[in-house]
Amino acid sequence: MQGMQLKDAGMARAKCRSLPTRIDSAGFVGLPAGCLFVLRCVGHAIARSCSTTAVPGSYGNIGLLYVAALRSPAQSTALALVIATCSMTQVLAQSCSITNTTGNFGSVDILSGSAATTSAPFNISCSGQALSTVRLCIEFGPGHSFDGSGNRLMVSGANSIRYDLYTSAAYATIWGSWGRVITQYTPNPNGVQLDLGLNGSGNATTTLSAYGRIYGSQQTAAPGTYTWTSASSPGIAYGYNSGTSCPTGSFNANTSGTTWTATIAANCTVTATSLAFGSASLIASNIDSTSSVSVTCTNGTPYKIALNFGTGVGSGPVNNRRMTGPGGAYVKYSIFKDAARSSEWGDSLGISTNDGTGIGSTQNYTAYARVFSQTTPASGTYSDTIVVTVDY
Repeated sequence: MQGMQLKDAGMARAKCRSLPTRIDSAGFVGLPAGCLFVLRCVGHAIARSCSTTAVPGSYGNIGLLYVAALRSPAQSTALALVIATCSMTQVLAQSCSITNTTGNFGSVDILSGSAATTSAPFNISCSGQALSTVRLCIEFGPGHSFDGSGNRLMVSGANSIRYDLYTSAAYATIWGSWGRVITQYTPNPNGVQLDLGLNGSGNATTTLSAYGRIYGSQQTAAPGTYTWTSASSPGIAYGYNSGTSCPTGSFNANTSGTTWTATIAANCTVTATSLAFGSASLIASNIDSTSSVSVTCTNGTPYKIALNFGTGVGSGPVNNRRMTGPGGAYVKYSIFKDAARSSEWGDSLGISTNDGTGIGSTQNYTAYARVFSQTTPASGTYSDTIVVTVDY
């Protein structure tokens, strides 16, 4: 600037010259970041006005001091002392990390036909510019196994069960992936968008949960340990929030993978109907009747159905069952596995039991009973209780 000099007063000339100032012909003084700059103007210049303007420059956001100089021949010297400060807003790069999540359904009662649910937490931690907001785009991929429609499956050898991950305990929205950092989950190409505010130190951590659900009505699934894995799930794309919806962000973070496990244990249930012989005035000939025993066992599970010899007085073994009546009187009867009533149904495993293999649905067996011709006891009601046991 014409008519301006740097003078030693209060500041060594060498130090002034060492400052990377820029004084152009328009009177702009460029000040480096973080400096306190004392400018003494002498000569035929009078400081008329000063102002600061923040404009981009080689030092970031640099404060510029504008000095408008006006010559005055009537005044030989003039001194203007201007103290200016400048600063630069430092934009720190954001960094985020995400932890693995592992889900375990435990033992699943597949025969009930009901859905099984569980959840698993994971953490996301970010650092960056204090009090800024990081937009997180969180994804779970399709994983290592899925059906023809692309739906997730848990597998055990050649067997599989349908399952999926959800964004909340309401199990309304499946947690998928856009394909931004993980392979797109085709049936549900959407992850979760979350804005994470950083604190005054530029840090924040949040804990989320993924909610797993094994669908109901899969009773034919075979026993075994079932797993689903995704080598890089969960993953995130992230960046400072610019208002753009996910998938967005210039940075990525993935985990080493997630595994979800469920165990379907071999299981059986059994029910039976009552056996009634009706009424008789004399037992001069055999009296026959039937009832049903229904067994439901997991697919592929071998089982044996045993009938004990009952609770009647003097009963046992199985070919000597007795229904007890008034005064300890009894009526002899037996239960058979076949309509010809030639093979006793008892409790000797593998010998007198009814054996089968589960199919995941109900299998019915007929109990063929017979009251043998015998001396008619006193009139009254005669009964016995048989315990049905399924070994598997």
